[in-house]
Amino acid sequence: MVNESTVEIDISATRKEVIKLLKKYKRMLHLTAVRCMPSITSNFDYLPADSSKTLNSLESAAHRNIQKEKLLEERDKLTEMINEAVNHLPPDERYIVVKKYLSEENEIDYNIYTDLGVGKTKYHEIKNQAMTMLAFYLGIEVYKT
Repeated sequence: MVNESTVEIDISATRKEVIKLLKKYKRMLHLTAVRCMPSITSNFDYLPADSSKTLNSLESAAHRNIQKEKLLEERDKLTEMINEAVNHLPPDERYIVVKKYLSEENEIDYNIYTDLGVGKTKYHEIKNQAMTMLAFYLGIEVYKT
């Protein structure tokens, strides 16, 4: 006799993870590639030089540019990943995700299910299915323990 234990997905936690990632995606879309430039004029201080080792203006500008480049690379990877996952969704699910979570102004549920021509219950079923499918596509599903 084989004892098979089934693994169940925690729908609520999975939905929260997807929404958290979609919010991060929206925030990261606003990052721009602005370079930091070092100050080229020297400052005169009456205070003696600090003995602790700190970055000069050129080094700190380079450090900020490196950090920004890392963020931009992360943004590009996340954008590609989210776009690919959303494009795999069926049309109604894609419409809900884009209108509810990815557009500049988040639509309210009523407007979305009215546009789709479905009832409130069916809308929530489609939305939950979309969240679950996105979680699988993105590899962020959460399982019950």
